[in-house]
Amino acid sequence: MSVRKNRSEPPAWTRPGSRWVPWLCWPALCLSAAVLVWRVVDGRGAGAVIVSALLCLTLVGVLISHRAHRRRRHP
Repeated sequence: MSVRKNRSEPPAWTRPGSRWVPWLCWPALCLSAAVLVWRVVDGRGAGAVIVSALLCLTLVGVLISHRAHRRRRHP
């Protein structure tokens, strides 16, 4: 691990547009979508379905913002 000169600056892997974000978010999104479908088919309560849907929307938002940031940084 490299030593940072400026301690107030965040490490490179935590910045928006890092390469690890899609590798983490795509599998999480697929699992969340599967759980959402399972909860809808199983007839679970509205609360469980809403929580799963919000998790899916959050992961989609992370992936969209990640892609937008990478396009701005690397045209």
